[in-house]
Amino acid sequence: RSRWRCALSSRGLVAEMGGFNLHAGVRVEAGDRDSLERLCRYMARPAVATHRGSVSGALSGEGAVWCWGANNGGQLGDGSVDPRNAPIAVGDADGGDPLRNVVQVTAGFEHTCARLRDGTARCWGTGRDGQLGDGRVDGDSTRASVVPGLTDIVEIAAGGSHTCARQSGGAVLCWGANIAGELGD
Repeated sequence: RSRWRCALSSRGLVAEMGGFNLHAGVRVEAGDRDSLERLCRYMARPAVATHRGSVSGALSGEGAVWCWGANNGGQLGDGSVDPRNAPIAVGDADGGDPLRNVVQVTAGFEHTCARLRDGTARCWGTGRDGQLGDGRVDGDSTRASVVPGLTDIVEIAAGGSHTCARQSGGAVLCWGANIAGELGD
């Protein structure tokens, strides 16, 4: 795997690349200017990234979530427990289609959560401490599942084995492990 650099300036493209790019999951040869330009434009789109513990995730400009890393609890959200070295799209629990309309993604040690444009949340991964917000403390979810009853969310944050969300009115709701008072109750 080679190093790569990519930048877009107001006067045009400045790029240098050779070999495989894990971040975008594509292969582009250094001399292929058209492909390099498309890759640079892709990489320059607004995105949010998170890294915590065993999983890394990125949010594309279109609101899709891509994750990679360890996956022993399903924290990559691809329907499996297989680790991934390259980004893979997170699937929605409703049919496994790629999760869309995400505006924020956050990761705990073995779980990941996302806030959607409509103010709802989805979580996936290890759920043995209730950190997925689905009411269970005995199972994992390998796909993004709705956090029931959670609406009007403007911010979400995952801790090691807990998750908190802030609603537009200022209320903060937390769920999951409460070993050291993480839930604030």
